[in-house]
Amino acid sequence: MGQFNGIMKLQSLFLILILLGIGLSSCKKKCVIEKENSDLGAIISESPTGEDVVIYHSGFAGSNVGNHITTPVNNIEVSFDGGQTREPINFSMYHVLRNPVSTTCEAKIDREVLFNTTSQIVTYKVSVINCSDCDERYFAENYVLVPVIPSGYTVLYDVSYTEVD
Repeated sequence: MGQFNGIMKLQSLFLILILLGIGLSSCKKKCVIEKENSDLGAIISESPTGEDVVIYHSGFAGSNVGNHITTPVNNIEVSFDGGQTREPINFSMYHVLRNPVSTTCEAKIDREVLFNTTSQIVTYKVSVINCSDCDERYFAENYVLVPVIPSGYTVLYDVSYTEVD
């Protein structure tokens, strides 16, 4: 009986090792990206009271809306209280920039708007870090609120992508 128990323990241990090996090899590890997106430079992302600024728009704007919005269009609204209330954008104080990108199910988006007054250029830069393990792709329009861009300025758009495992 002692020899039988020893064989059973050995078979059980072998079965556990096989199942553990199959389990570890069959799972595809998904990458995890730091979720803190950032808004830098001239982007107005916080109200004077410290609440988040949120841009709302009705539906997908697509190519019928430009990337530098200076007049009311497509029902674009703003919230200066984290989304509790919405109001029309005061285009005498603000403009809206859009820089569309493709993202995955796990992504980090860093947005930055820089004013170069010497060369009269505004650059809206979006850096996307995508998880290469994600098969799903999404479209993000990346609307941001900025101070009025003076007429005569050129607005440049820059997008960079990094794929990580």
